[in-house]
Amino acid sequence: MPDAASYKIYVEPFEWGPAVTRLVLTLPGDVEPGEPTADKFKVTSDTLSFVGPSSSDRAVTGAYVSDASGAQSETASKFVTVLLAYGVEQGIYGGAPLPGSSPFFYDFKGTGHNTWVEANYTVEINGLAINGTKESIVIAKDAYGGRIIPLTDNWIKETVEIDGFTFQTAAYETPEMKQDSGKNPLIIWLHGAGEGGTDVTVALLGNDVTNLSEEGIQKYFKADGLAGAYVLAVQTQTMWMNSGSGQHHGNEDSIYTEALKAAIDGYIEKNGDIDPGRIYLGGCSNGGYMTINMLINYPGFFAAAYPSCQAYMDSFIDEAKLDAIKGTPIWFAQSRDDTTVAPVVFVIPTFIRLLKAGAKDIHLSFFDNIASQDWPGVTYTGHWSWLYPLSDRALLDVDHDYVLENADAILAKGAELIANPGTSAYGPFVGPISADVFPSSSKEVLVNGAPASMWGWMAEIGK
Repeated sequence: MPDAASYKIYVEPFEWGPAVTRLVLTLPGDVEPGEPTADKFKVTSDTLSFVGPSSSDRAVTGAYVSDASGAQSETASKFVTVLLAYGVEQGIYGGAPLPGSSPFFYDFKGTGHNTWVEANYTVEINGLAINGTKESIVIAKDAYGGRIIPLTDNWIKETVEIDGFTFQTAAYETPEMKQDSGKNPLIIWLHGAGEGGTDVTVALLGNDVTNLSEEGIQKYFKADGLAGAYVLAVQTQTMWMNSGSGQHHGNEDSIYTEALKAAIDGYIEKNGDIDPGRIYLGGCSNGGYMTINMLINYPGFFAAAYPSCQAYMDSFIDEAKLDAIKGTPIWFAQSRDDTTVAPVVFVIPTFIRLLKAGAKDIHLSFFDNIASQDWPGVTYTGHWSWLYPLSDRALLDVDHDYVLENADAILAKGAELIANPGTSAYGPFVGPISADVFPSSSKEVLVNGAPASMWGWMAEIGK
């Protein structure tokens, strides 16, 4: 008796998050190359959102005979890969993935994390010749066979238990790094609140962190006989801004501080090929908070930091904390229209204080909005400033002279915005500071006399 038909989802990371771009079907018999065509398949996805469940038809753009991993085959096979339309569309609150295409559900009212939505596809097949006979088959949702995620396959995933805390880690490393002519840098990524949990793949896909392993960023670290930089993503079960009773606003230390440092130390010690003078720390939102928190608690350990939309409130950074971080080179990224982590509450006053304190290698890429690189014309919610550094688009700094000369006016305007919040469907928010008061970034950062992006700048620190 032939096996029942089943399907796997094929997931790829994009700037807006993961998308199911294909289904790899296992059929009850062989299909000849050229036989599968888009019109023979109808695909429906049942999804969840904060407003409830919904169902969407996924547009089928093509199909081909394949192997079990989705690679096209030139010979008959029982595997058929169905290509699905994907992308983003402009919505009220910014660009959003096409309906039904994301495998994530952001559990806004529950865990506050992104979780997988699985066993949610139905595939109707009509007129496909299987073992030479045209068949009509329905592959039900519960015939789900798992995920195929090629871009996370080369990350080493582990569970790390330290002092009663459990972290999930994913490390990018290659044999070439182990065999090159010296010790290599380490790039550390700390996720946002939505990517906490017990599946580090969520942390890799939620913010397109796999870009850190791609050539566009790795190329900066392939110099002086080195084959690239190691990357370590660390996932906590809850969120970094946790004082033991849940989320806080940065006024309390994270319960994960010492354990995270021990996890980083453990990876460095186990690896044995990491340059201790070139350890770079960054993250977004909650992870940006934790980046600042680690700089405060371990001054001098990290060669440089790259926090995006960092959530460490400036009012909780006293002079001792500021003194602890001012010696570390930092490149901040933030968007003017971020209503989740308002710039006038977080990064702008801290940046001004660092400049006044004499910090010598501090930069801020400040954007008017978050423009899509992959889908021209689309802009995302202003909180997503991590997209710029992760796509190597953090290229410019604000004008330090202007900021220092106008610091009082900038801070006064910030105080005014804080005192008079706006309102939205999500509640009150601190409105954006205008460009005439705090202009967007316009100054090049020079490294060895030449303009450098954030990654080009970072790659030179600690050499």
